[in-house]
Amino acid sequence: MRPYQRLLTAIALFIGAWICLLSVAVQVPPNINDLSDKEGLSAAIMLTVALQGIGILAIACVVVGMLTSIFIRPRSFGLRLFVYLASNLMIFISSLLGILVIAGFVYDTIAGIAGIILYLCVIGLLVSATPKRVADKTKSEPL
Repeated sequence: MRPYQRLLTAIALFIGAWICLLSVAVQVPPNINDLSDKEGLSAAIMLTVALQGIGILAIACVVVGMLTSIFIRPRSFGLRLFVYLASNLMIFISSLLGILVIAGFVYDTIAGIAGIILYLCVIGLLVSATPKRVADKTKSEPL
């Protein structure tokens, strides 16, 4: 699988993980100490909505990074690596935040476990899509 395909798959899995988190977070009561209290929003919902806002910006950064990498492909490895890390750091941190929110509030449900697995897959795809140093085939090695 090519790196841009891994990144597109990571975006799709990130959205799927967020949907899993949202579907479970709406079931968390606002006040865990008093279950009859139905006023307000739970902390899980507030963090899920914050994660959505951060996630939209993170997805935009990934797309901009993918487009930028097309233009800097013939440049140095260090520049390509810097652009990759700068454009994908936000979605990496958002995935870690998603795992923490799920682990803190809704880890005991099937959708919560599926969300953790999807967020871990996003992190794995981001790591596997990191640019690799490619040997220059035009230069011959000394004997």
